[in-house]
Amino acid sequence: MTFAIIAKGEYETLIPAIESNNWIWDIYSASGNTFAEDIGVTKGGRLAGAEGMYDYVKPWPGGEAGPENLPGVSIFKRDADGQVYHTYSAFGSALLELVQYHFMFDLTPEGRPEGAPEMSFLKHKDAYQFAGGIYRHKSRTILV
Repeated sequence: MTFAIIAKGEYETLIPAIESNNWIWDIYSASGNTFAEDIGVTKGGRLAGAEGMYDYVKPWPGGEAGPENLPGVSIFKRDADGQVYHTYSAFGSALLELVQYHFMFDLTPEGRPEGAPEMSFLKHKDAYQFAGGIYRHKSRTILV
């Protein structure tokens, strides 16, 4: 089994994120091809019958004003003859099932957050605001 990340950006633009996060898995760029559109995570997807849909069935969150790309996870299987099959995908809030701490939202009075676009409550680890003081990360100190 192989685990890989496929990102829409040019590979060279992905290198800082790869290095700052100490990622150890394979990362590939989908820049210059239609993979992200075909899989339904880029606005204007091209899958017949699901054009412009997110997760193949929902209208694109935010419509024309919505984000260009949204998260998704897909699973593929290669058979003995080398044929590749798309076997599974998860999008939006369904991705919370893949996160270890998703159950904690179920313990809160409000439950799992609803967002437009979905999962808008998640941010890149460096984008969170800390009111005053110092935030210490593994490799750096940030004054906030």
